[in-house]
Amino acid sequence: MKLPFLTNIRDGDNYLHAIDQGLGVFEMDEQTTASERHELMPILKWLNGHFPNKYGSRIEDKVQSLEE
Repeated sequence: MKLPFLTNIRDGDNYLHAIDQGLGVFEMDEQTTASERHELMPILKWLNGHFPNKYGSRIEDKVQSLEE
């Protein structure tokens, strides 16, 4: 599928705390979940159309629609 490697998500307790509270890590205290937010940001950027190049740095290419 040639999908880029985006990030490494560790097995952290804050994900379990978020589930227990019915929240996402971005809805919890920013200082408590800073590392989890940092782990997830590359995925959010990728979903928003920012692709990593072959060296892993971000470029501003946007997703093209299927109509194009």
